[in-house]
Amino acid sequence: AGDHRSLRSLADRSLGATGPSPRGGAATPLAAAWGASYLFIERALEELDPVTLIEIRLIIATLVLAVLLVARDGARDARRSIRQLWRPAIVLGLVNAALPFTLIAWGQTHIHSGVAAITVATVPIFVVLLAGLAPVGGLAATVDIRRDRVAR
Repeated sequence: AGDHRSLRSLADRSLGATGPSPRGGAATPLAAAWGASYLFIERALEELDPVTLIEIRLIIATLVLAVLLVARDGARDARRSIRQLWRPAIVLGLVNAALPFTLIAWGQTHIHSGVAAITVATVPIFVVLLAGLAPVGGLAATVDIRRDRVAR
């Protein structure tokens, strides 16, 4: 019951109890930045191959995240965290960033950036649709949209 209330509360704060809230406009700059990234990838692919492009992108992201980690935790704790978590971080980075970003960039050598952006934007829809196939009680929560609840 606690999960249901917190999920409902989050939805109410995001959308308002009766519809979109005045803060809903904050999604517009996010959507513009998200969509523009595919345009930038398309332009960068004129000069770089997909693997090199994504290597550069991930190196920059790694440096930014390292700076943020040091700023948040201090240098000593940041080094300790990196030493403890480097293996799972590499697996997560490969599966969640390097591989999909490289495949998207490679795909953009064959299709227009707008098609790529729209295709990637459908991912949350398919996650919700496929979530019903996930075993209840497993690592992932199954979202039941019809009843607006989370079953674990």
